[in-house]
Amino acid sequence: MRKSAIEKLKNRFPKGSVIDLKTLNRFIDEELESLNPKSKPFAIFDLTRKNIIYQLSSDKYKVSSRKTYRSEPPLVVLPALTDVSLLYPELEICVWELKSLNQFLEMQFLKTLIFVEVEKGFESLVLERLSQDKQFNILLKPNIKQMESFMNIDSTIILKTLIYKAPTHKKRFTKKVGFNQNYHGDKSSLSTPKIEKIIVDLFVDPLLYIIDDAQRDLIFRNILGEYAVNFKTLLSYARSRNKKETIKEYIEQCLGFDIDTGEFYDQREKL
Repeated sequence: MRKSAIEKLKNRFPKGSVIDLKTLNRFIDEELESLNPKSKPFAIFDLTRKNIIYQLSSDKYKVSSRKTYRSEPPLVVLPALTDVSLLYPELEICVWELKSLNQFLEMQFLKTLIFVEVEKGFESLVLERLSQDKQFNILLKPNIKQMESFMNIDSTIILKTLIYKAPTHKKRFTKKVGFNQNYHGDKSSLSTPKIEKIIVDLFVDPLLYIIDDAQRDLIFRNILGEYAVNFKTLLSYARSRNKKETIKEYIEQCLGFDIDTGEFYDQREKL
């Protein structure tokens, strides 16, 4: 979208404004009369990509320069997971590390705890490949008691089943043929969790009991205050985990965050 059109959007809809999809499309029609109707979604995508707006729900966008959350998979497990992904290109493997939450906390996680989630039926395959690397202790679908017995060990991988349609970022990685050697052409596709998945998992997953309530509240407040969160995505995933109403109530009543406006209630009053 042209720079002049972006400035008009900012002037018409001040920072913090929530725009419904119908109003946004009307603005695009006015500013880009010659635009092919099929290109409208690309205009909205361009505004999102340029961090002018972000999607708040299925039919609402917010004028705000919120950051988009993306984490990087832990390098130590990339060789093993890349091998599996190259053999099964359509298989989704989602990986993230507990330390990636340190940016939202004052106290830092020091131990290496990596979560690997894979589609149902492929857990044993991934376990076999990960087990070839002796530097980690690997727990397959552990319960809380099993988790507790490994919490004093520095490097642990938790291997779990990936929930169907969990919100993830898919990213392609090129595999090295050896240490400090050139890359070859084979690429694998691994996933990292979207911020909506992280929020729901932290709220729901009993294996994340190591994060106490105060830490969890701080993580959520920092995420909601700085990052773009799509609540349609979040609540849809929460529904699949049977916690939609519970987490909605927690966000709105316990954290004081207005899902409809994408602001904390006390901040909303200042806009």
